[in-house]
This record gives sequence, C-alpha cells and structure tokens, in this order.
Amino acid sequence: MHTYDCHAPHTPRGLDGVVAGQTNLSHVDGKTGELIIGGYELKELAGRVCFEEAAHLLWRGALPASEVLAELRREIAALRTLPEETTRVLRAAAARLRLMRYAWRAPLCRLT
Repeated sequence: MHTYDCHAPHTPRGLDGVVAGQTNLSHVDGKTGELIIGGYELKELAGRVCFEEAAHLLWRGALPASEVLAELRREIAALRTLPEETTRVLRAAAARLRLMRYAWRAPLCRLT
C-alpha cells in the first residue's frame, strides 16, 4: 500500500526548466521571446518566405537559391495532383453543399 508523505519536498508544477526535446533546427528563448529557425528569427521569416523556402530551410538547413527553389516548387506541385475519383467526389459534395445553402436561404412556408 502506498502512503502519501505530507512532509515530502514540494514538487513544482508546470514545465519551467523542462527540456521537451533537442534539435539543431531551431532554438526557443522564452526569456527574450525569440524563436530561431535555421539561424533566422521567426519574425524575419514570417510573411517573407514561401512554404517551399521554409521547407527547404528545415530540410537542408539553408534557404534555397532561386534555381533550387524553382525546382522544389515543380516537384511539390507534381505531388499535388488528386486521383480523378477524389476530384469527382469533391465536386459532387460541393454541388450538394451549394444546394443545401440555397435551400436554407429559401423562404420557409408559413402556416397561417
């Protein structure tokens, strides 16, 4: 049987000082409010780099040159195609949703 020792030292709650993981990709400085990704502060990247540039930074550790970026964009775009059946199902669902929206907006019959 386990007993609780009410005189045991207090264990602090929360995650202050707890290391959740280690990585070379980024650094978080909670005291200064900085998030460094690939050597860049997040505020330097946000709104200034596209998805493909950010992915390359995380994958390769550097922002891509323009030729590399163009090739990466082509590669990622080629992976975006959907099977025809998926496209058909999505279009059919969209059509049904449009009908439901119109039906919802239609005036309701009033009982008099």
